[in-house]
Amino acid sequence: MENMPDIYDMFPIYGEDDLFKDVNRHILPEDSMLEGIPGDYIMRTRYFSVGASAISVIRQVLQAQDRHISDVKRVLDYACGFGRVHRWLRVAFPRAVVRGVDADAPSVAGAKQLGFDAETLDLALNDDLGKFDLIWIGSLFTHLSEPDSKLSGVI
Repeated sequence: MENMPDIYDMFPIYGEDDLFKDVNRHILPEDSMLEGIPGDYIMRTRYFSVGASAISVIRQVLQAQDRHISDVKRVLDYACGFGRVHRWLRVAFPRAVVRGVDADAPSVAGAKQLGFDAETLDLALNDDLGKFDLIWIGSLFTHLSEPDSKLSGVI
């Protein structure tokens, strides 16, 4: 691949540029959320912008609730996958415990390989995950097939 400038220097990422310098930028080749060739510069930009967008939305919601990032002590990244958003949550909430769960064991293994706190979710939803100040559910619903989804009646 040609010598490209650092993505951080080129693209504003939903106003979250200050955090991006600390975000884990390693993407495992088996991460299906990296749409395109793993080394493709534009696809990597899109990959990272999704996490930045999530943090931007979370900041807006916290502000609307008159809450601050420091109020958040426990974060659950539900359907964390390989950690596309998880890596941003860890940086945006440096004092919080950030935990990820996903039903896909290979994704959880990948997230763990990247150093993220993740575990495989019991699909019967029998796990007691505890209480959280913030629960992020990103693209879960786009990955559910309606007949197989227990949630299809509420979507």
